[in-house]
Amino acid sequence: MSIHRIVSIDLESASYVEIQKVIDLLTKELGTPEVKVDPGEGYRLLADDEVIKTGDEFWSIDQNVWTLTTFQGFTPEEQDLTYRRKLAAPEPTLDPGEGYRLLKDDEVIQEGDEYWATSCKVWDYSTCVGSTPEKQCCVYRRKIAPHNGVSVCELGKVYTAGAVPYLTVGTDHFS
Repeated sequence: MSIHRIVSIDLESASYVEIQKVIDLLTKELGTPEVKVDPGEGYRLLADDEVIKTGDEFWSIDQNVWTLTTFQGFTPEEQDLTYRRKLAAPEPTLDPGEGYRLLKDDEVIQEGDEYWATSCKVWDYSTCVGSTPEKQCCVYRRKIAPHNGVSVCELGKVYTAGAVPYLTVGTDHFS
């Protein structure tokens, strides 16, 4: 058999302490409700023991919005908050173009690197030198530098470097 109590309180005239007592009583009687927060499309919720990283966001109960965190290095359990992380982007299928290669997410952007401007559908010079493609949420490319005066060549063709002929039997990628 379940026993229910009727609790009423005038919120306009009640003090903070009186309201807190009612909340505590209800929590004791009913338990703390488990609230599920939707991480949103393209995100996942962090487990309680995961380390919070730059770019993670926490659910602000007061504002009802996801907010960028400044508590890197802690866990959601230590912060007693719900955190989300952007899902890893799928491997890009964008063609970097002849003589270029795509940068990996953690590579440092250098002078001369270009990013894919999705809205214009063109490669454009980056102004984010020192950052990474992951932090910029863009696909970047870099010109492939020639190696010893020889550009990247097709497998099985004969080339000359200086006066010495050579046959390509494998591929190398140089940056």
